[in-house]
Amino acid sequence: MTRTTSIAEHPVALSDDNIAEKAGIAETLPELEGSIGVLRKCGFTLIDGGSEPGVIRFELDRAAYAMRA
Repeated sequence: MTRTTSIAEHPVALSDDNIAEKAGIAETLPELEGSIGVLRKCGFTLIDGGSEPGVIRFELDRAAYAMRA
């Protein structure tokens, strides 16, 4: 496991019951296949609506994250 994958697999906001976040959000560029691979390996799924043109957005739902633990 790479350091990047290790960091991406443990989103702090989703693991802390005192934080009300329902999902973790990450963005990258479509040409960054390594970044996309890390996000998918960690359970993120592609969703609509990047923050700016050309950006793709991924989400890790809190319920899905909890089921992994």
